[in-house]
Amino acid sequence: MPRTKTKSYQETEILTADPGRLILLLYDGALAFLAQGKEKLRQRDYAAKGRLLMKAHAVVSELLACLDHEQGGEIARRLKAIYLYMLKRITDADLHKQEEAIDEVRSHLASLREAWEGILLRDKARVPAARAEDAPRVTAQV
Repeated sequence: MPRTKTKSYQETEILTADPGRLILLLYDGALAFLAQGKEKLRQRDYAAKGRLLMKAHAVVSELLACLDHEQGGEIARRLKAIYLYMLKRITDADLHKQEEAIDEVRSHLASLREAWEGILLRDKARVPAARAEDAPRVTAQV
């Protein structure tokens, strides 16, 4: 199957993103898969619903695997508990066709995504723009 321009763009975005941006992309992916899974549940397309919810499950599992428990401390421990809970709720949504479980996980993910984006914007604002006069001086030795 030929690759579309959109697919190529998405692959490039992922391959060139910094780690903070990758986390945002994971949140975006999970949110999209959950929304699509909910739509398939409403359409009674249970096979497609299952595939999409398992994709969301895989993304949340990746978020869980990305946690740095040494540097993250208490925050990492709390995120681990939240991600584990979300994984359970995604499984509940799939097995028991629970739309409210999908909504609950989407709500948690949206809140976490918003917080993460705020952290990235705050950190980006802290990095001063490079000024020419601050650049190291290089002199040629002849």
